[in-house]
Amino acid sequence: MYGSPNIKPLELTFDWLFDRINQEDVYMKYFGFCQLNKKFCNPLRNDTKADCWFYWHGGILYFHDPAWKQTYTCINVVMHNENCNYYKALNAVYDLFFSNRTVSNYVVIRPKEEHKPKDIKVTIQPFSRIDIEYLKSYGITGEFCKKAKWFSIKHYWINDVMLYTYSNYNPCIGYYFKGKWKLYFYKNREWRFLSNTSKLDVQGYDMLPESGDLLVITKSFKDVGTLYEQGICAVAPQAESILISEEVIIDLKLRFKNVYTLMDYDNTGIHLAWKMRKLYDIKPFFFTDKLWNRKKGYLGAKDISDYRNLYGFQETKQLIEQLL
Repeated sequence: MYGSPNIKPLELTFDWLFDRINQEDVYMKYFGFCQLNKKFCNPLRNDTKADCWFYWHGGILYFHDPAWKQTYTCINVVMHNENCNYYKALNAVYDLFFSNRTVSNYVVIRPKEEHKPKDIKVTIQPFSRIDIEYLKSYGITGEFCKKAKWFSIKHYWINDVMLYTYSNYNPCIGYYFKGKWKLYFYKNREWRFLSNTSKLDVQGYDMLPESGDLLVITKSFKDVGTLYEQGICAVAPQAESILISEEVIIDLKLRFKNVYTLMDYDNTGIHLAWKMRKLYDIKPFFFTDKLWNRKKGYLGAKDISDYRNLYGFQETKQLIEQLL
């Protein structure tokens, strides 16, 4: 049972709200269920094949629909069901769970279940031919992988149980973050990532120079790699729904003369880019031909790594020069 928080912030945020309530309860309210490790039909559309699932990543509980290639947070579900924008959805959840308006001077919060980071152990191996071809297609070299601490994963264990062995059908590249791992299964169409990282682990941050003229905040470590190989410093949050902390942004702005965001031109990317513009005064760029184009991106590329894959180093260099 939830009571009313003693102070409601002027602008609700995802972190503030879900430090006080459980994300599972929002799914339970709108779906009637929330069960990990079990596939289900998507309640948001006419779906007859049970191939969706819930998973935790970076402290956020997502559900993934592989048929439509969509990943949702509980707030996305509220936006869909209530036909409202992101901020109205946050307020709708607040009203739903903190509806006791007669209580104003104390907090009654159900203890939130702790989701402890998984204990992930791995063995690494030299990059396979398939790994190298994949990385090369996005312009990413062995030099970058060494600096960024990317490895080809031969096995992984979770809580001392071995759950994976490398295969050409399901290869895995691991990103290492000071004792934590983010595993990327780049051929897997059902799920791509497994990690015990946190939202404080900013991808690419540790390999930045002390200072520079230009920094791009993008949405994935792969995009960071492509930009690096094009001579552009870049970082990325652990997920496109995660806002980089103000302390990190202040540090980046002190070290780099110009800071921009480059996110996907979809609901999640647009929301994060405009939030960073509002909070941190960072100008956004998007990969899009036209304002209404949410799917095809720019010349068929939804992000910088796709553009590098399609058009090569020189064309990507010219595109960056045009932007600057």
